[in-house]
Amino acid sequence: MREQTEVWLEYAKRDLSAAEALYAHRRYAYVLFACQQAIEKTIKAVLVEQTGELPRKIHDLVTLCREAGIALSPEQAELLGELTYLYIETRYPGMDTDAAFAMDTEDAEHYWSQTKEVCAWLREMIR
Repeated sequence: MREQTEVWLEYAKRDLSAAEALYAHRRYAYVLFACQQAIEKTIKAVLVEQTGELPRKIHDLVTLCREAGIALSPEQAELLGELTYLYIETRYPGMDTDAAFAMDTEDAEHYWSQTKEVCAWLREMIR
């Protein structure tokens, strides 16, 4: 495994840990932020491992998967699309809705558990 790949994976691991801590403190919008970041960094680890080059500075998870040649199921594509939207919503005020900030315990648990599964699935592509 490339050294830079390991760095991306370590940062993704930290984001997963942050999501867990934020969940415990009921900061659900930021759980979603950390989940998106964990998946983004794991996809970028796949890209770095494939190419040896740093990935583009974009945050769209579906586009990153496409660039990495990662085939997503419809359910995965929907999840990644939702996380991308919610991530942007937490970063940029003035969106039309406040969906990320309206999340409850069940919503956050759903995204967090799905994120852990997706990250584990993506890591398998590197080994």
